[in-house]
Amino acid sequence: MNALTLGGLLAVAFMFPLAGLTALLYQFPVPIAGMVTGWQGVLPAMLGLPIYAALGWVLIPIALGVLSGAAARRLAGADGRRARRITIALAAMSAFACTTTLATIDKLIGPW
Repeated sequence: MNALTLGGLLAVAFMFPLAGLTALLYQFPVPIAGMVTGWQGVLPAMLGLPIYAALGWVLIPIALGVLSGAAARRLAGADGRRARRITIALAAMSAFACTTTLATIDKLIGPW
């Protein structure tokens, strides 16, 4: 699979477990339900992501994932296995950045 495609897909896929982890350790905004936290917030946080995707938020992790794949391909050169490992790591960091931004968005725009 192309590194750009892999990066875009993985960045979106990593958002789901990271949203649950963010809700468990900090907080996560779920549309309609508000901020959720703790064990009871893990599943709602992961199920709330498709709503953000429908609102267009999915474009940001896809773009960051594609950029991750491009950077990995550039860093790894012709080594496909190394490029894949770098793509996975950078896509995970991109998803973490997006999830953290969503978790702290109330600090930027005010409470829901």
